[in-house]
Amino acid sequence: MASALPKALVSQSRGERDVMTVSPLYEYYDGIEMIDVEVPLRIGECQCQSGDGGSKECSERPSTSDSKFCRSNLASTANLFGCIDEGVKRVFVRHPKLYSRDIYAQNSSGRNASLTYMETGGDVCDLDERYSIMCQGALVAGALLTRHKSLKICEEQEQENGKTVFVLNDWPTALHVLRLKYVLLAKSMQPYLSETEKILSQVLETSKTIFCIHNLAYQGLFPASVFPRLCLPISAFPVLSSSVPWEEALEASESDEKAMMEAKSVLNSVNLYEGSLNFMRAALLSCDLLATVSPNYAVEIMTSMALGCGFQDILSRRSVR
Repeated sequence: MASALPKALVSQSRGERDVMTVSPLYEYYDGIEMIDVEVPLRIGECQCQSGDGGSKECSERPSTSDSKFCRSNLASTANLFGCIDEGVKRVFVRHPKLYSRDIYAQNSSGRNASLTYMETGGDVCDLDERYSIMCQGALVAGALLTRHKSLKICEEQEQENGKTVFVLNDWPTALHVLRLKYVLLAKSMQPYLSETEKILSQVLETSKTIFCIHNLAYQGLFPASVFPRLCLPISAFPVLSSSVPWEEALEASESDEKAMMEAKSVLNSVNLYEGSLNFMRAALLSCDLLATVSPNYAVEIMTSMALGCGFQDILSRRSVR
């Protein structure tokens, strides 16, 4: 899909549409070159302890403060690499956390294979951080679709922002939706943004998100204690939290002010350390448009309790194409 569909989009538009794919850089590929852009990251620290069974869980206590942002600041940067493949811009995000092969093969001890779709299985305790890094890189890459060579040029040139549409696939991309909506495009967050984020908020002001569902059975489930290290404002918590009814979370997501009020209410009544987060649910409630891989599957997940995996009410309410 990632190989053929983007090329078809370029062909159908006769080269008039910029098409880009973004994925982690797990190894170096022939023909790719470094793009002269650094991606400053907001990532929290992961303090993990090994359990008797080889699994790990984050020992960091959640913060219930009213702060707008996780205060870990810019812990690191990522680099972008890219190439042109039959008219498609292929972009890869490079970061040390994305070099590990254990989410596709075996872990560091050579046992307990842990695939990405298995979420937090094996000893992979930081998938949330890995995909946060990938999604932050994808936001910067999306801004480059305006054909500029750097974000600095985007800031200096006064011109109409391009219409960027992000097509996101399954739960690993949920943090892209949340960071765009609750950080870059939220009015309440503007005073707290870094210089790079302010530029991104301007360039991506008219952008939209389409969340494509491939398999609802894998939802990206994490303990609520990881929320602080996602470096999202508390307004994003209701759509993520299993402790908040989806109807209330959806209503709050439609208003920056309501989302903030709902989050504060939840923080006062819920023990975050004992709750859970659902990345798939957050994307379903926060994206601009829902799509899936076939018309039949769209009908099935909106009407079948089994195939809807607990989301059929949300999907029916929001509609899936």
